Amino acid sequence: SAAEVAAVMRARRGLAIEAGLIVANPLPEADALDRELHDSVLMSGLRAADRSGVSGKEVTPFLLDWFHRETRGASLAANITIIYNNATLAARIAVADAPPPLQA
Repeated sequence: SAAEVAAVMRARRGLAIEAGLIVANPLPEADALDRELHDSVLMSGLRAADRSGVSGKEVTPFLLDWFHRETRGASLAANITIIYNNATLAARIAVADAPPPLQA
């Protein structure tokens, strides 16, 4: 929960742990691409990138475009949901981590 993540963040600050903290926020299965479709499109996209000489930092945008075309936009919908869910969770964590308001 956001409150649990905020508690971990406070504990880490108290221990002066400066390393990053990774919070996993899985996409609900109902919003995810079918696993077989995902794996098939990924493999064909990686082969296409290799055939086209795409490498390094150019692979990600190539694959995003490939997924968008090959899934007829379904991957874009999933990615938008990921971004929305991550922003929502981040906001909840920030609120849970915020200091209490000052009392007048």
